[in-house]
Amino acid sequence: YISLWELLVLFIVPAVYEFVFLVILQATPGKWLLDLKVVPADNPYKELAIMQSVLRPLTSRLTFFFSWAIYALAFLRYDRTHLCDWVAETRVIQFTPRPKRAALRPILAIFLICGYTWEGVMYSMSVLDEIEWENKRVELRSLLDAGTTMEFDFGDDAED
Repeated sequence: YISLWELLVLFIVPAVYEFVFLVILQATPGKWLLDLKVVPADNPYKELAIMQSVLRPLTSRLTFFFSWAIYALAFLRYDRTHLCDWVAETRVIQFTPRPKRAALRPILAIFLICGYTWEGVMYSMSVLDEIEWENKRVELRSLLDAGTTMEFDFGDDAED
């Protein structure tokens, strides 16, 4: 069992990590290694505002409910922005241009968005079902013992 407080910490620690790097470098270590930078959407030469550095990591915590679908939205946009960018009014840029522009793949994007949304909703529902609100704790052992696959019973049609 873990307490609701510990579950909250599991959400907050990565958000604080991302916030600190956005304030210091305007990039997470992965973006920094790839020579990418998170900048305000209206002016790429300005520093990020504190509120933008807070909103971007907090919005990314929605992956608990929607898995990676919030990032797959970028495949549908011409400027490759996703939900975190829209909420925080930021964008990720590379000051040195790429040799070739990436092609837009809307069918892949729709497939990824639907698949990741379904996966995220199923996993978050499983975790939320395990929360004992009266005791303020979460029992995740049954989810972890099940491994990475989830089994769903679709009725009497399925034969063993």
